[in-house]
Amino acid sequence: MTVPNVVLVLQNQYKRKTWQWFRRKNAGDKTRKNQ
Repeated sequence: MTVPNVVLVLQNQYKRKTWQWFRRKNAGDKTRKNQ
């Protein structure tokens, strides 16, 4: 029971990190295009 929970938590953390990085990258690209 606990193993699937741990996997889900790790997956959620990984998605959150990649999403934050993706948003940061998009914001950087937008500022570069504006300049």
